[in-house]
Amino acid sequence: LSQSAGKGPPPPLEKKNSDTPEEQAKQIEKQVNKLIEESAFANLEKDYSLALDKAKEASRKERALCKLREQGGQTDNINIDLTYSVCFNLAVQY
Repeated sequence: LSQSAGKGPPPPLEKKNSDTPEEQAKQIEKQVNKLIEESAFANLEKDYSLALDKAKEASRKERALCKLREQGGQTDNINIDLTYSVCFNLAVQY
């Protein structure tokens, strides 16, 4: 206890580098998941056109995510579950 009395506050935590392709991909995945949820909630509220628009936007972003990963040589990191969720949600909204 007495050793830490003379020291100042701990150094600030390092910020993650969000410029890496993997960090970008994770951010896009979060956006796609959010769009799927928004689409489902719009359907619950019987706002079918908004639900379909959100589902289409999720589909576009998910395809862009797959292309980003393919270009970066990360084809093994493509999230098949996310692709399935996007396609299933889009089918439900139609």
